[in-house]
Amino acid sequence: MPTESITRRTALKYASLITLAAQNWPTVLSAAAPTLARGYGTDPDLLRRPVTWPRTLMAPQLKALGALCEIILPAEPPHPSAADIGVHGFLDEWVSAPYSQMQADRTVVLAVLSALDRQMHRERDIAFIEADLTLQTAVFDRLCSEEATMGFVRRSIELVCAGYYTTREGHAAIGYVGNVALPSFPPPTPEIVQHLERALRELPARSTGIS
Repeated sequence: MPTESITRRTALKYASLITLAAQNWPTVLSAAAPTLARGYGTDPDLLRRPVTWPRTLMAPQLKALGALCEIILPAEPPHPSAADIGVHGFLDEWVSAPYSQMQADRTVVLAVLSALDRQMHRERDIAFIEADLTLQTAVFDRLCSEEATMGFVRRSIELVCAGYYTTREGHAAIGYVGNVALPSFPPPTPEIVQHLERALRELPARSTGIS
């Protein structure tokens, strides 16, 4: 059975609103190789954290996913874009993992890439990856507002943001420093000292037992 037909059937089951079977041309962006690799197992190596499965997205899919990362989180100097730091490579690893959540996200990502490609063919008669960033962004924005695709698009945005904001670059973009040791503990502010002194004065006096 062709890999492409498996992918389309899975996408139809996941979201019946998207009629992937009603397309007029085949698209390589919708092809999906089945993931047969093993996972981490019950005793993962938390020190080395090896990835035990191959990345399975094809080159055109990865290129289109990189463009999608650029659209969703573009560079805002001094912060790089999601594509600049390779979030699409991380997502390739994520959607290639042999776990149910990752495989569900694989269906989402492939459906979004396929929808982008089909829409670009309708409007410009070219593949999504052949268009410039301006055209790609315009097509993506249209998919965001269409009922049939907005669910897939929303999840793709969540995946790109999750990949970006769990990196050091993403942490820097939101000012998150993480769990780091402080060189010293700052003293309490005058407001805190005054509040504590007032609270102590209002405590009832204790009997010392001395007459």
